[in-house]
Amino acid sequence: TDITSVELKQRLDRGDPLVLLDVREPHEYQINRIEGSTLIPLGEVPRRYAELNPEDQLIVYCKMGARSARAADYLRTVGFKKVLNLKGGILDWIDKVDPTQPRY
Repeated sequence: TDITSVELKQRLDRGDPLVLLDVREPHEYQINRIEGSTLIPLGEVPRRYAELNPEDQLIVYCKMGARSARAADYLRTVGFKKVLNLKGGILDWIDKVDPTQPRY
C-alpha cells in the first residue's frame, strides 16, 4: 500500500503520529532526507526491525520507491500491520513538497 508525498505532507502538518523510515544508504541520507526520519538501510532491516514498534504507523521511503517497497513487504511478513510505502520516494517528495532539497 502506498502513500503519496502530498498525503504524507498533509499528515505531517496535521501532526499525525507516524514514523518515517529511510531505507537508503548512509551517503544518500547525507544528501537529503525527510525531517525526523530514522535511517535503517534496506540490507540491515532484517536484523534491525526490532528497533521499530509494530504498533506504529510506518512510512517507508527510499530514492524512488523500489527499495522501500521491498522493505515494507518484509516488515509486513514479520508482523507490522501499519506500513505504507512512499510512492516515488524522496525524489517525488522533493518535486512536490520540498524543492529546496538537493536531488541526486
